[in-house]
Amino acid sequence: MNIQQEANAAIQAMQRGSWQQAIQHAQAALQASPRHPELLHILAMALKGASLFEQAQQAFEFCLQLQPKHAVARGNFANMLYQLERFQEAENHYRQALTDQPNHADAIRNLAMMLGLKMQRYDEALALLDDASDAAAMLLKADIKQAKGETADALLLIEQVLQGLGEEPFVLLKKARMLRDLGQSAEALAYLQERSAMFEGNPDFTYLLGCLNYDLEQWQACEDHLQQALDSNPLMLEAHQALNQLFWEQSRDKDFLHSYQLLRQINHYSPAARLNEVATLIQTGQLDHAKELLNEGLKQDGNLAEYRHALGAIASRQDRLDEAENQLRIAADAAPDSPRWQMDLASIFIKLGNYSGALQRLERVSSIVPNNQEVWAYKGLCWRLTGNEKFAWLYDDRLIDYRPLPVPANYDNAEHFFACLADSLSKLHTSTRQPLDQSVAGGTQSMGNLFIQTDPVIQDYRSAMQQRVGDFLASLPREDMTHPFYRRLSSSFRFAGAWSVNLQGDGYHTNHVHPEGWLSGPCYVDVPQICSADDPKQQGWVILGETSLQLGEREQVYKALCPQIGWSLLFPSYMWHGTRRFESSQRRMTAPIDVLPL
Repeated sequence: MNIQQEANAAIQAMQRGSWQQAIQHAQAALQASPRHPELLHILAMALKGASLFEQAQQAFEFCLQLQPKHAVARGNFANMLYQLERFQEAENHYRQALTDQPNHADAIRNLAMMLGLKMQRYDEALALLDDASDAAAMLLKADIKQAKGETADALLLIEQVLQGLGEEPFVLLKKARMLRDLGQSAEALAYLQERSAMFEGNPDFTYLLGCLNYDLEQWQACEDHLQQALDSNPLMLEAHQALNQLFWEQSRDKDFLHSYQLLRQINHYSPAARLNEVATLIQTGQLDHAKELLNEGLKQDGNLAEYRHALGAIASRQDRLDEAENQLRIAADAAPDSPRWQMDLASIFIKLGNYSGALQRLERVSSIVPNNQEVWAYKGLCWRLTGNEKFAWLYDDRLIDYRPLPVPANYDNAEHFFACLADSLSKLHTSTRQPLDQSVAGGTQSMGNLFIQTDPVIQDYRSAMQQRVGDFLASLPREDMTHPFYRRLSSSFRFAGAWSVNLQGDGYHTNHVHPEGWLSGPCYVDVPQICSADDPKQQGWVILGETSLQLGEREQVYKALCPQIGWSLLFPSYMWHGTRRFESSQRRMTAPIDVLPL
């Protein structure tokens, strides 16, 4: 074959997903013309498709060296960097592609997607899409609006797309998901059921029906629909997660994780499926089994950085720190712009006493996601452990506020209001186990956003908390634009999350932070009698400053507070917090919130 025929054969092989054949044809063409930019571009795309990222990067860079203004190749290079979570490098290449070709629609959309959905730079992302009015751009705007917490505005954009396109199934599903996010699960379910004929055999449809029935506590219907989704598409990992979450919460141990066994039986146990099962095993404390699956994966699937990261996480939990460092370093070096992997390696450095190494990694993450609260939590810990005065700057006592919540006017007193609120919240605790992905141990957590509940008592609580947060923010000084809390200070804010936690005897919150928050804190709805200001054991108390890293003598409680019914605690989301265990037959119920500035 001549050069053009080899190039065409490579493109056709890529369209079939035959990556190795595509590589062979592209390399054959390049033997005849080794400095041909378009052939290098084709080779780079084939290597990317085969997950040979280092070789793909070399081909992209050589292509762009020969033809620096090849905007399509540069955009595709940026897409690969985005995929690898090398966000800053990806942004640089997207912007260069747009300099060379300002109307490069794919580069505009992909840059907006990365900024808005991965880097929380919502306004910059939306500004990129200002002039775009096609359906794809409108739907992306809706996704970014939703990520920003402006779900009602996102829903309006969806309606505009439906008016232009008609009732396209994928847009209808997006609308139903947004209705669900607004707490309108019953309406979303009815909306889809009225149009069920349009979704015959569609696993996304049956999966969403399962989720909506979960919200409505229709457990059998939830299970049936999730199973139907997996029957139609055994590779739908979100359905595996949802079904096993249901089984876990209902203590159905015989059914738990069985769906992954079925995937093995039909030879569809992909690396992504393996990682999903591993994550669930880690969450449930089955570390040895998780490690077995990962080592098996390394043999079958190759030396994937994702497997190394998971093995590092397991080694860290088992206090095998040298092994954890080795595994996590492999992963972190493979994806230098991955905030999660860099922070996990930094946490191992902290455990090993390598604070300068940890700070070096954390500063890199701060440059990528400057508002991530977990980064600041780890930086603050390094500062405390090294005696750096920045710790006192970060843990500013003015930012910790503990006082009674204002009582809504239509209640006799605080006792009356919180008794009503406890009754309302109790109805939301229907599972028998703590959630898999939360900090609760020995208790349960309500699902979804508490403030979308229509219960008037819960809405009264929201109003009281609105006043409480507004008063607190108004009391703070406007100063220090380098501080992660003060530089974002605004009189306007929104509740990014609200939920309820019901701890039983010996229940507690593991120490944690809220990475996507800004201001957080619980309100105490019901407190066992054993929680007392005179208790030397501080049973049931909330503690600030102690981490989840189990640093032994290096741990330090910055502040410990005794819970009192009707009191609200507010603090920056980067502050480590958890609770002491308590021994009582009485419950400890809270209604925490996360707040973001506008």
